[in-house]
Amino acid sequence: MRKSQNLVVFSLVIAGFFLANPLAQSAKQSQLPGESFDRAQNLIVNLNKVQGSSGYYLLEGLRFCETMDHDLLKALRQVQEVDKKYGSLRNSPDSRHLQETAIKIDRAIQANSQLNSDLRDAYSELKAQIKETLAVDELKGAPQQQKQPQFKQKDKG
Repeated sequence: MRKSQNLVVFSLVIAGFFLANPLAQSAKQSQLPGESFDRAQNLIVNLNKVQGSSGYYLLEGLRFCETMDHDLLKALRQVQEVDKKYGSLRNSPDSRHLQETAIKIDRAIQANSQLNSDLRDAYSELKAQIKETLAVDELKGAPQQQKQPQFKQKDKG
């Protein structure tokens, strides 16, 4: 019993040491060699992956377009069915009282489809340009950090 308690305590101490030691599990060590990004590269990479970035908003727009497409199609079908039912109840089944509304909704569906296509193209282009930019940057090699001019302080005395 005592040996098993000592073994558990020893295991917990070792695990705590490795988890608390910042050098044991740093993010830089978990990256593959050659994947450490400087500030400029991080700006490019974060365009696609970070919440609130361009890629994030493009994907959110796509999600909203798909929801809107579904909702607009439901609205169109509802207007068409009500128009048919209204015409049959008023003994004029060939009359379309809500035809203009149906046309406007159909145009909105087509515009939404075009927007969806444009957003998909923009997102795929963004991903491709991010990869291309990082590849070109890797080939060129990151420029040396420019030295900031250091101001000399005058002695007051």
